[in-house]
Amino acid sequence: MAELLVPLASATTWNAHVDNAHASWHAWGSRSVEALASAGSALGRPDLLRAARSEADGLWTQFLLAGHPAATVAPNGDIAWYPQIAYGVGPMVEGFLALRDATGEERYATLGGLAAGWFLGANDADRPMYDAHTGRGYDGIDGPGRVNRNAGAESTIETLLALQRVASDPDAAEATVVRPLGTHTLSLAAVPASREFAGPDGGTLLLRRDSTGAPVVDRRSVAAITLTYWPAANPTEVRLATRLVERWNSEHPDITVRVQPLPAGRSSEEVLLAAIVAHATPDVCSNVSSALLARLVRAGGVVRLDDRAATAARLGERATPAMLASLRLRDGGIYAFPWKTNPELLMYNVDLLRAAGVTPPRTQRELLDAFRRLRRDADGDGRADHWAMWAALKTTWYERFYDFYPLYLASSNGRTLVSHDSVLFENDAATAALDVLRRGFAGGLLPRANFSDGRDPFTDGTVAMKIIGPWFIRELEQIKSPGLHYDVVPVPAADGVPDEQRYAFADLRSMAIFSTTRHPDAAARFVAYLTSPAADELLIEEASQLPYRRSLARDARFTRALARWPTLSTYARYVGRTRDIDIDPDVVEIFDALSEAYEAGAIYGTMPVRQAVANAAAETRRIIRAR
Repeated sequence: MAELLVPLASATTWNAHVDNAHASWHAWGSRSVEALASAGSALGRPDLLRAARSEADGLWTQFLLAGHPAATVAPNGDIAWYPQIAYGVGPMVEGFLALRDATGEERYATLGGLAAGWFLGANDADRPMYDAHTGRGYDGIDGPGRVNRNAGAESTIETLLALQRVASDPDAAEATVVRPLGTHTLSLAAVPASREFAGPDGGTLLLRRDSTGAPVVDRRSVAAITLTYWPAANPTEVRLATRLVERWNSEHPDITVRVQPLPAGRSSEEVLLAAIVAHATPDVCSNVSSALLARLVRAGGVVRLDDRAATAARLGERATPAMLASLRLRDGGIYAFPWKTNPELLMYNVDLLRAAGVTPPRTQRELLDAFRRLRRDADGDGRADHWAMWAALKTTWYERFYDFYPLYLASSNGRTLVSHDSVLFENDAATAALDVLRRGFAGGLLPRANFSDGRDPFTDGTVAMKIIGPWFIRELEQIKSPGLHYDVVPVPAADGVPDEQRYAFADLRSMAIFSTTRHPDAAARFVAYLTSPAADELLIEEASQLPYRRSLARDARFTRALARWPTLSTYARYVGRTRDIDIDPDVVEIFDALSEAYEAGAIYGTMPVRQAVANAAAETRRIIRAR
């Protein structure tokens, strides 16, 4: 395709290309840059990328330096500035953003956002060319100050395509609100060497060219900003945070971020709630659980994120509406950014199952059969010392993340525990999950042990299976016994449950911006950076953890990183089919009620499992009524 284009006769320094030597360049439908960038990335053709860059870096950047886009550029260099239409501006916006996707360079997103500002009022008429109330895109600008307010299908479609594309990129979205300063230039040969753009917060962008002619964007804040970021205190996440912050600080000299691991305490929840009381919260924290979030919101401790440009754009780029639906609170807002997810699957020892003639179980009936066939007395002392699986005897609320709750979600068709003050779990899925555990304990098929010496019984073959998330892979690779071969399958569901009704437990961790921050928009930009494709790739590689990102397993950008860890590609397939715990201020107490049901109905069998579930549901209703 690049070979079919020739330089515009009189404007080779602007690197514009046309389809024949006698043609004028015109903006209408100028999608060659987008096509070349996309094809170059998909086909591994650097020559196509170079061709895409040449026009975007040359002619299109010249338009931005001039302060407005041209309609046509003739072979003799004559410029026609009008009419400016959506069908001309939209392809430039999408071409810049295609280059962002192909190269990973932030400047192209910013250039795309600057170009998209035309739709929102950064144009020769100083009028928006998009009506947000009706969704219409106007037909164009026919001359200085003259808006054609007709709104044909072509104009509306091109407007919406461009704005939707910008809305999925935080850097582009932020650039749409800045406005060019100074007068517009009427000759492309006489554009200024740089142009300043002013933002609503008083900050500025400076667009200029470097010594090679490539566009450079310099950001300038009103004053220097410093943000404090608290990652989880474990070494892996501290190392990841440090690397990302070093990159950020080198790329954003106007906003400095300091890393401070979460202070020591009994739990992240207690530390953060105490910090709110003491007005000592950070600007950003990346270890916020759903159990904590509702309490933080109730305390007025966190900032809403889906109405800030940078985080709203990243949410749209990363997740589908369905993935975000369960994360919205009653006012429809999202108050923590879903960062990483750990979809729990059933991990199994390949050799132990093969030796016992056991196929990895898909149903809870098959799971019970595996319990029976994998229980054995290895040392011949008359007591079982190897089992299929281990379920904790502890009734601490979060222990249910590894037994009852994932077994329940596997059969629940996406129902969690509560919704809008209604109890959802008094059903057959909960009864079946509790019953399979009861049968395991009652038959001596599950060990009555907590393995309190700290060892993991899966790593040495004491148990053949465990319900666990991908975060465990990194640890397992370091501590496993030599020769351990493992794989993962979905957590078994109740008999007869179709695949489309099966969900995995997400064990989601989110990022929050605290309401004490003095710089919420800068913090939102930083959160968007921490959840970018490049940062997500590093999360996978460094921590064997998965970003909460749509179509993760099929996204070619992450194929290499996912292959870094055994079974991680399988885990990635379930990111979009997960459910977390409910964002409810009393979710811990609700899990406490379920733990009591687990203890009475499953471990000790002192009441029928259906009655145990009913008792937990009744206690949950009492908790809800007491609010």
